[in-house]
Amino acid sequence: MSKLIDRFKGPELLVLLGAGGFGLYKLFTKKPSKNDVKGSAQYLETVKSVVNKGIKDNQSKPPGQKDEQKLLTLPLIQYTQLATTLQIAMQGTGTNESAILRVMNQLSTNSDVLMLIQAFGMKTLSNNPLGFGGTNLNLIGWLNEELSESDIKDVNKLLRSRGITFQL
Repeated sequence: MSKLIDRFKGPELLVLLGAGGFGLYKLFTKKPSKNDVKGSAQYLETVKSVVNKGIKDNQSKPPGQKDEQKLLTLPLIQYTQLATTLQIAMQGTGTNESAILRVMNQLSTNSDVLMLIQAFGMKTLSNNPLGFGGTNLNLIGWLNEELSESDIKDVNKLLRSRGITFQL
């Protein structure tokens, strides 16, 4: 081994170490699967189209016939703020389940949930302690990765109690 190190000096050693580091990086990073529906761009586009269709359908109805389940109940900027709160609650070591429940408790309709998913967008979730690599997921993917099965049941129960049929 020392003969190998003695053989490479200066720039050659740096290139060798860099190639080794890159190899380790590739080894520990996971590419999202093309079959990962919840983490795909196609899924995000579907969510956007459902939200937009629900809003357009509701706007075309006369005022007395609007479907209250399709309305957004929060100012648009608040969805971005809630998405940021969720990301902070889930990133790093540990997950703040109570913060997630507080955010979900502010939602009143299925459209609210879908707009929150859209506001969250696609973010890289890294389970690597060094913070590099990871998988690109939307909010549903993050919640399914970060929450235990019982926590997911609690979130779904909370959503149902608020009249929301969307479930994780």
